[in-house]
Amino acid sequence: MAPPAALYDLNSKVLCYHGPLIYEAKVLRREFQTTDNIWEYFVHYSGWKSKWDEWVPEDRVLKYNDENLVKKKEVAEAQKKKSFSKKSKKPRSESAASPSPYRGPGKEPDSAATSRSASPTPSTSSSVTTASGGAPPQTMRKIASTKTLSTPGTVNKPPPLSQSKTKRTPKVSTSEAASAEESSTKKEKERIQQETTEQTADRELKVSLPLPLKEALVDDWDYINRHDKLVTLPTSPSVSDILDLYVEHERNRGRRNEYELHGIEEIATGLKEYFDLMLGSQLLYKFERVQYMDFKNSEDKKAPQDRLVPSKVYGFAHLARLFTRMGSLSLTEGSAEALEKHFQEIVLWLAEEHKKFFQPSKYEYAPPEYHRHYNS
Repeated sequence: MAPPAALYDLNSKVLCYHGPLIYEAKVLRREFQTTDNIWEYFVHYSGWKSKWDEWVPEDRVLKYNDENLVKKKEVAEAQKKKSFSKKSKKPRSESAASPSPYRGPGKEPDSAATSRSASPTPSTSSSVTTASGGAPPQTMRKIASTKTLSTPGTVNKPPPLSQSKTKRTPKVSTSEAASAEESSTKKEKERIQQETTEQTADRELKVSLPLPLKEALVDDWDYINRHDKLVTLPTSPSVSDILDLYVEHERNRGRRNEYELHGIEEIATGLKEYFDLMLGSQLLYKFERVQYMDFKNSEDKKAPQDRLVPSKVYGFAHLARLFTRMGSLSLTEGSAEALEKHFQEIVLWLAEEHKKFFQPSKYEYAPPEYHRHYNS
């Protein structure tokens, strides 16, 4: 079946949407995408360097006429008013009017292209010390405060049995008892004060990412920000599934006692809750936010007992991003070290198993409707 006629000729002058604004452009190439049944045009923006040339779907292109020129001016004025009405603005590396490169399906990457702005940036450093950016730290404190938390390789012993009620205690005078009680109370106050001081000290959690995880994060960034792809939701295995598999892995190794295994289960549960808190504000690239809002809106329509949390929907790549955003939390030195060691063991296991969880087939090109929603 022959493709429909293209609306725009080669070398023709057109207007083209990019983000909320409209720019003058020239059609350099065109190609019919049989998979999506649409024409795509490779355009050059007038007055911009060739590094901003990009492939755009037909629904982003307008005819160059007086009516659309008026529309271009109206859109620019509306955007200007909208920008001034905002009380605060986030700093951006590029001007709002600067087109960012779009890479259509099947096109070769532009080496000079720059990416969309994003919340997390995949780190390739040996350790990650990024602040958590305001996410509630109570969940991490809950993990750190678990009574069964211990560093790997150590054993948490049960508390000693209390003395038998029938055992006689030496008699002491009233004055001696009062003095001993006062001394004990003073020591207890000093201990509590010391613990409180330790807990209020910020401790930066550092997790060293193995090379396979760094490479996976770079590929994940490339799929989304250069290829305009999205992770298919819900993905399998989910974050919750992966952490459950880690707990099962530790149990099957037979190197942990029940107290340690219980601590690992508590950590896995805490990480799931922390992921649910962090995803919307810290773990998404800009291009993924429309997808996240669609997911959130669809879940809000369900009955509370039927709603899915992010850790049941998102998967490996977003879990790996979480370990680059641990940041600084108010923890005691001992609790922070224990968490770091447990997190390090988890990322090492993720690196060993990453080929099972991280697959290019889990990413799909965003459809034209998604681009329209994203650019609106």
